[in-house]
Amino acid sequence: MPVPAAATKASPAASAPAAVPLAKLPAHAVDPLPDFPAGSINSVERAQAAQLAATAARTRQIARYAAQRQACYKEFFAERCLSAARDQDNYAVRRINGVELEATHFRRQNDAQIRAKELADRLAQQKEKEARERTEREKKRAGQAGKVQRNERQNAEFEAQTGEREKRGAEASKREQDRRAALVKKQQEERAQAPQREDRARERQLQVEETLKRAKEREAKEAEKKKAKAASPQPAKPPDLPGADAVAPMTAPAPATVPAPGSVGPGKAPAAAGKG
Repeated sequence: MPVPAAATKASPAASAPAAVPLAKLPAHAVDPLPDFPAGSINSVERAQAAQLAATAARTRQIARYAAQRQACYKEFFAERCLSAARDQDNYAVRRINGVELEATHFRRQNDAQIRAKELADRLAQQKEKEARERTEREKKRAGQAGKVQRNERQNAEFEAQTGEREKRGAEASKREQDRRAALVKKQQEERAQAPQREDRARERQLQVEETLKRAKEREAKEAEKKKAKAASPQPAKPPDLPGADAVAPMTAPAPATVPAPGSVGPGKAPAAAGKG
């Protein structure tokens, strides 16, 4: 709990107990603590010295008062002497008590000021610590908020990329399905058209074989013609006569050729050639 400002700023001697006024000092009174007048205690060291001095002065005053009482009993007016001794003792005791009270008050006030300063320092340190922790928490909170925003942005980007990848994957899967469907359809069409292709292939093969056959037949006929022509006799050439240019020579008709077996007569085309 903080100490009020008035208590911390008050001087040690302001609230110290007042010493016995000099006007009221009894006759023949002696100040037991002349080195510590009222308001002279202004440090901890002086307060400690005042307390030690008060303790020693109290011991001396007890011995002095006892000695005065013994001396008064020897006087003729003993009661008057004892009364004066009591007055001197009361003054000395009040003076010693006043110094002790002032010293104690100063030390207490000084301790209170020290405690107040320590408390103020602790409060300042606590406030500084709280401010530092608050700043660190705000920085941490801001960092966490930034991290959350980055995570959200990254998640959004990832989801967008995931959607794009899924879209591309779906498109690729559809293309693959279309390709497979087209391949299956083509295979089915090829299987359905396989008999027709086989028929066309057989027809082409038959045409090729027929063409080759006709070609062989033509070659065989040509060879027979050449052979027959080579086997027929050639007419002799007459000698050249004078004036042969004016008169045409008389040539004998060519002998008729006998057709070879399997051949046709002159003036008729081969049956196979007409097919070609």
